[in-house]
Amino acid sequence: MAQNEPDSELSQEVQENIRAHLAHLLGYVVNLVRGKRGRPLTEPAGLASGFVVKKDDRYFLLSAGHAVNKHQWYWEMNVDLSDQRCCLCLPVGPFTLLKRFSLSEDGSSVTAKRKIDVGWCELDIKKLTKQFTADPRLTGKTLEIPAYHGPLDERPVANAELYSFAAWNRGLLIPVGVLLLERSPSFEVGMRFVRENKHGKYVFKLGRSHQGHAYYKGASGAPIATPDGKIISMVLGGSSKRNEIYGLPLADYGSLLALCTNTI
Repeated sequence: MAQNEPDSELSQEVQENIRAHLAHLLGYVVNLVRGKRGRPLTEPAGLASGFVVKKDDRYFLLSAGHAVNKHQWYWEMNVDLSDQRCCLCLPVGPFTLLKRFSLSEDGSSVTAKRKIDVGWCELDIKKLTKQFTADPRLTGKTLEIPAYHGPLDERPVANAELYSFAAWNRGLLIPVGVLLLERSPSFEVGMRFVRENKHGKYVFKLGRSHQGHAYYKGASGAPIATPDGKIISMVLGGSSKRNEIYGLPLADYGSLLALCTNTI
């Protein structure tokens, strides 16, 4: 099975359904890149994924806390021009990291117990739009925000549904007048939810062999979804030995972000 293609032994119809599902998931994914201090973004120092949820007229970008816990991050996208493609990087953040707190028995003090592996920031849409339209090549173009509008309070069911995620791996940045970004997707379909471990993370058993950590580079923060596209988690890491992917239980923390409603 090719790493970036559905299993060729599946029927043509199943392969096409998988491609359509992955394309749907990739439509939610925000590609995040971190530059090296004092150097251009053609030399990225870090990669991550994220997704945007909308609450009323506000937009929130979520990603894995361990990935976006410091430095300046950029939302990187390809924009189609009339005769070429442009790779555009818009600054986002800083990200706020969630923490778990404990209350003393007498209620007199609150202590930070431990970090939660999720970072979030509110997108300044006016500022992003201004930066987007400042590029004369993008005259007439509209900044599109790929926001998720579904629930965030659903939990996975053990051995009942097959879960999946998709992210863009960075292939090559080519400085040719404009920056052209070549990408290929990394993904997993057919994952089964096993349990929530002692660290408070969902454990998903892969439907195929772990593809090696290099294959998933930049996938941290990518949404994990049900077959009908409902986001229930995000990628936090994995184990090649155990053939597992670990995810954040979004239902535990959505209310802290004021995002956990049935119709966002």
